Amino acid sequence: MWRYRAFTVCNMPVQSKKRLLYAAVPAVYVLSSTLRFMVNLRRVGGIEGLRPVYEGVRQKIDLPYGDVSCMHNLGSYDRSEMSTVFVFVHGWGSSTDSAWFKVLKDFRHPYVAVDLPGHGESFRDGNFSIEMAASAVNDVLESLGVFRAHLVAHSMGGPVAVTAMRLRPSLYTGVSMLASSIFYKTPAIKVASFLAGKVMFKKSPFTLKRVMRDIRMSPEHKEAIVWAWLTRPSTKTLVSSAGMLRSFDARPWGVPKDKDVYFVIPERDAVVGKKIQKASAESMAAKVLLLDEGHHNFTITHPNAVLEHLDKVAGRFSSEF
Repeated sequence: MWRYRAFTVCNMPVQSKKRLLYAAVPAVYVLSSTLRFMVNLRRVGGIEGLRPVYEGVRQKIDLPYGDVSCMHNLGSYDRSEMSTVFVFVHGWGSSTDSAWFKVLKDFRHPYVAVDLPGHGESFRDGNFSIEMAASAVNDVLESLGVFRAHLVAHSMGGPVAVTAMRLRPSLYTGVSMLASSIFYKTPAIKVASFLAGKVMFKKSPFTLKRVMRDIRMSPEHKEAIVWAWLTRPSTKTLVSSAGMLRSFDARPWGVPKDKDVYFVIPERDAVVGKKIQKASAESMAAKVLLLDEGHHNFTITHPNAVLEHLDKVAGRFSSEF
């Protein structure tokens, strides 16, 4: 019977063979992708997600747009007008725990790290906006009694940070932009952010594939990686934040006055290209640090590069007094 069917296929007209091939290839792809998704989901589900441990106090602050969660270590530091606090702002689809845990684990300066509304443990009932997120950062610092701060922003955190600095310029000494840009209105980024908002939800095959890749690269942090996956923002937040991001352009704002602006650019950033980051740095008359290695998420893979840069920034603070 099988021999007869094989003989029949072999003797089909060429056009019929092509039709059969065109029908079979998508079916095989869908089947293999489904099996891979189920395997990855089972593997990730078999790992217990644990919140990463680093020094600090977790605090929730009630603001008009929801409860905003933050981590800080201000209890052991002088919060006077002479003291400068580092303010960490995470990127798209991320949180304080997932973006900064490798940096904050060894950080030895006063800091505040904010979960943007709708991210991490910050509540948000409604769409995300960059201006609202920037206001949340400013209001958290006001609630904590911070008078002087330096922003540290990764990826989408960059637009949030420069907006926060524009809203309250007297609060900030400057900003360190890590794998970030002040404009995202390019055809490639517009398409990528549109697709990311639609397909990078928590149980997406693409998200699970990335989680498994991160676990393979850093197996010692697999519990923290799964924790980041479990606390991923809702699809609504991902779509609205990606929509706001692809229309963001701060170049018309001009060069910020009397601010220390730095761009730390990794060698192999496939999300925000080096060309765009360099153009952003030029627009802000910023100091540029080009890393010899690292991808977009180098805050996790190369935390020492971040720590070294921030130690130098902290040295500038101490030399001013």
